[in-house]
Amino acid sequence: MEKIRELYKLDESTTFYLKALALLLIIMFSVGFITAIFFPLEARQGVDEVFQELEFLSHASAFQIFWIIFFNNAVKLFISLVGGVLLGVIPVIFVLINGYAIGIVAAVAIAEQGVGKVLALTLPHGIFEIPAVLLAASYGVMLGEKFYARMRRGEPFRPSFSLAVNAFFKVIVPILAIAAFIETVIGFIAHT
Repeated sequence: MEKIRELYKLDESTTFYLKALALLLIIMFSVGFITAIFFPLEARQGVDEVFQELEFLSHASAFQIFWIIFFNNAVKLFISLVGGVLLGVIPVIFVLINGYAIGIVAAVAIAEQGVGKVLALTLPHGIFEIPAVLLAASYGVMLGEKFYARMRRGEPFRPSFSLAVNAFFKVIVPILAIAAFIETVIGFIAHT
């Protein structure tokens, strides 16, 4: 854990938030998964609606898909991180919603395609994307804590904000680029 802390410049509180948000993501994934099992028709409808919204991607090139995935994830994670200033609420909500949605999609996909295929399609990019989500959310919650300390006790906020934004561009963005590349390649392999 020390090497991870050093690599991402995580202090004790941010490390705690990373662990707590990972647990929250797992819990919400489980809730979404169980919800989809108990309400399979509604879950299938919800997944179908999402895929209909993404239908435009079927006409896009690999290059376009890569950039769409990358920018979509980068913008959402940046909003989650910076939105943490609002007492950490936005990154927590982001993790709650994503965990729940991923659980529903996973349950529907597993029911239709089996565990092996779903893991083969999601695990290669998920091992990058999920840590990026958790890191951004952790920095966001840390910003909420530091902003609160600034408002209550006049503690400095700018160094924490700089640390979080630098970590976003130096660590999280490259992770998202790797995840988007893998997701694009796997998507094209799966559809050919």
